[in-house]
This record gives sequence, structure tokens and C-alpha cells, in this order.
Amino acid sequence: MLFSIIIVDDNLFDRENIKDLINWEKLGINVVGLASNGEEGYKKAVELKPDFILTDVAMPIMDGLKMAEMIKRELPDTRFIFMSCFEDFSYIKEAMELDAYRYVLKPIELEELTEALKNIRDIKQRELERGREWDELKQHLRESLPVLRVQFFRDLLQGELRSHKQISEHLEYLDLHIENKLYTVIYIHIDNFNTAYSKASAEQRHLLVHGIKRDAQVMIAEKFNGYIIDQQSKNLALVLFSECPDQEDALSGVLETLNNFKDTINKKYSVEITIGIGEFSRSLSDIGSVFESAEHAVKAKFYSQGNRIILSSQVISRDSGLQYDLQMIKNQLTYILEKGEKEDVLWFVEVYYKDGVILTESYIKSLTFSIVNIAQTILLERNESIKEIFGDDTTIWDKLLHFETIVDIKQWILNILDAFRQHLSEDGNKRYRKIVEDIKSIIDVNYAVIDTIDDAIKPLYISRSGACSIFKSLMGMTIYEYILYRKMEAAKELLADPYIKIYEVAEKVGYKSKSYFSSVFKEYTGITPKQYSDKHSS
Repeated sequence: MLFSIIIVDDNLFDRENIKDLINWEKLGINVVGLASNGEEGYKKAVELKPDFILTDVAMPIMDGLKMAEMIKRELPDTRFIFMSCFEDFSYIKEAMELDAYRYVLKPIELEELTEALKNIRDIKQRELERGREWDELKQHLRESLPVLRVQFFRDLLQGELRSHKQISEHLEYLDLHIENKLYTVIYIHIDNFNTAYSKASAEQRHLLVHGIKRDAQVMIAEKFNGYIIDQQSKNLALVLFSECPDQEDALSGVLETLNNFKDTINKKYSVEITIGIGEFSRSLSDIGSVFESAEHAVKAKFYSQGNRIILSSQVISRDSGLQYDLQMIKNQLTYILEKGEKEDVLWFVEVYYKDGVILTESYIKSLTFSIVNIAQTILLERNESIKEIFGDDTTIWDKLLHFETIVDIKQWILNILDAFRQHLSEDGNKRYRKIVEDIKSIIDVNYAVIDTIDDAIKPLYISRSGACSIFKSLMGMTIYEYILYRKMEAAKELLADPYIKIYEVAEKVGYKSKSYFSSVFKEYTGITPKQYSDKHSS
């Protein structure tokens, strides 16, 4: 490679001799300019951008040291060799502070100068080679970014990167712009993988996992700019980022996406998957613990069932030192569910959920899980199931996870056990009538604030499908039709008052829009509210 040099010396004889007597071609250096003072040398350096400058120190107009200082600010990679008649240490010291390669005394010895030029050329050559190697490494790094980013997140999940400094450095060189976002970890587990696919070939098992991973990439990771990290053969972890400032909004978006993903996998591959969602955090240093919470959420399916989405915040920590006898609970429940009365259920609840006794939340919820599991076992032993009673067995577990007070849990377990008891008793129709009467009572009192079926049945802790089935079978109409009936009959009574406005009637029976109310009323009665008012008001 041919390098370039400028010679700066106010002595014309020295300047020309150096130019003519040095074998520049052999050195691989091309003299691209000559200058007689520092000012001229500076201008030529800025214009020609040489690799090296050979300059005298003492010159008119501008000396070599001042010129070098100015050039270094604009051309930091240019290297200098200084020439001078002075052996003064202050000159040498100032030249060295300017990163001078060599300080050569005049009169110039050509052999000494040639050796200095060879050395500075070799140094420059090595610097360029290192620069090329560095550029190649940078290019390789850019090409390897996807793999390196996944490894970065794997290290985060495993807790190997915790300090903010380490994480910031990785974010910078991996060109990741994910600061100030909400983070969470999704853990996907293929249910019953080892048993359901024990007879499948290694290739078939690999293809299944690969297909699920590919769909997770398209449906989840790409939507949230996330990354998939392989775990064991049957598990995947995803680190997701959300732009939502509100955690509830972020969770809602993630849940909707995961529900669609789960349904797709169920249909596409005929497999079931359980998905755990870790807590949300704004600190990447927390990702390790968030991952653990997501993994723990998946393991909680043991206490209910798989093929569902489980929030880590809903998972109950279990105390190995719980002080209750599971066999005794089963004996008591067996008698109560088969032969007991409502009073026996009340007695059971009061025994295990005593007022005035301080019990931890984990103890209460674990106890309740155990009771429901035992009751479910009793049903199964009699060829019955929770689904037959409530229409959807997941409703029970979902409701339990959302309770915040022991009062709610006591009332809930009381209702659940009494529903089991009545189902196993001969007087099932009476129980159904009670449910229907309770639903009607709730609607009769609260029709103005009830918009959906869920609003009507929420206080009863019964599934939507079960309530609808029971109500329709005994009443001959759906719950929604009964809600509409109560609203419209109340509207008729109000419209009989000549002083009331139609928009006021709409508000009193639970409609925010006067026009929508009028449309529903006309469909129900065959005439508009105004026509009805004109006809019936006195």
C-alpha cells in the first residue's frame, strides 16, 4: 500500500534534499506536498490529508509544534516526525505530547531518517491491518446479531447478567433500543409431550416443536418485537416488549394474542399447550425472576388443568406445613355431599374457615384448592363431573384465583359445595329453581345497571353456560330475554307518566342512548316510546 507524506521546512535546501535523496518508492511512501512554514503546511495537510508529516520545529509565521497541534484536531490519525537543530528538552517534551513518532536532530542523517520513516510506515501498516480486522469483526458481529441477541436474552433469563452497567453495554453493542418499555416473559409448555408423543420418531417430535416455534415467532414475537429462547425440547420462552404505558393495557394485548395462538396450535397440530405469563417489569435486570414466575405459573397447571393461559400473579404459593388432614376432609365431604343438608355445608365451612383466626392468604387458598380437588374426586368416583354442574370447570379455578378476601372465598366455597351436594341429591330440580329465582331476583332489583348475562350471574359464582342452560329449561326464555323483559316493562310503566321525558326513561332503565332505547322498545312493543306514551299517558 502506498502511503502519503508532506515535508514542511523553511530551509529550501533541506526540504529539496530530503525530497530528492530519500528512496521514497522503496519505502512505499509518496511525497504529495512541500511547505515552507507551519501555516502553509497546515493548509496543505487539511487539503491533502497525508498519512505522515515530516516537519521542522522552528519556522517563521507558524512553528511546527503549533501546526501539528492544529492538524491533530482535524486529522487525528496523521503521524509526525519532527526535525530540529535544538536539543532543548522542552521542545522534545512538547513534541512527544503531540504523539510525535520521532524527534530527529539536524543536520539530518539520511540513514537515521530512512529508518524512522520505515518504522512509522510499519506502525501505520499494522494499524490499518488491525482496523481492517476490526471492521471485519464488526461486520461479523452485525451478521451474528440475531444469534447474539438471543444469547443475551438467554443470559438474562438465567440470571447471568444483572448489573445495569453490563446490560447497558450489551444493549449498545447489540444495537437494541428497548429501554423504558414494559417487559415480560412468556413460557410455553407442550402438555403431556413425553407420554403423548412417546411413540413418535425423533424427527416427528422435532418437527412439531419447530412448527410451534415458527408460529410463536410469527404470531407473538414479531408482534411484540420479542425474542424466542429455546428451553427443553417441549418448552419455549419468549421475552416480549410492550409500548403500552399502562400494565393492564399491555396485559390485555398479550392475553388476546396468546389466546389466538393457543387456539391456532390446538387446531393446527391437535396438541394442547399451557402458557405462563410472568410479571411485567420495566427493569431488564428483573427478567430472570420474571422468567421464573412464568415457569412457575405453567407448573401450577398441576392443581387444575393444562391447555390454558396462567398468570403468574394468580399462582398460589403452597406451604408444605399446612395443618389439616386431607383424609378427614374427604370423609367429611363424602358424607355431606351424599347425605347432608345445607346446614352440614355451613358447619363444614365454619370449621375450616374459622372467624377470628388469623390465617395467611396462601394457607386459605391452598386449603380451598384441596377441598375443591377432593370434592371433584368424589364427583368423579360417582361418574359425575364439575362440568355437568357448571357447564365449564375452568370457571371454578378462575374465580378462586381472583378472590382477594376470605369472606369472598367462604361464600364461594359454601356455594360450590352446596351445588355439589344438591347435584348428588334427588332434589336437583329444587336447586335449579333456587338458582333461577336468585337470577330473577338480581335482575328485578338491578335491571337498570345490568347490560350482560355476566352482570346478572356474577354474585352467584356459577358458570355462564350452566346458568343459561338452567334458566332456559325452567323459564322457557333466556337470561338475556328476561333482562330485556324487565327493562321494557319498567319502561312502559315510566312512559305512562306524561311529565317524564323519553331520554329520562332510557337512562332509568339502563340505556345511555335515547335512539338505541327507542329502537329496542319499538322492536319489543311494535311502537315507538313516543307513540306508547301518547297512547297510555293520562
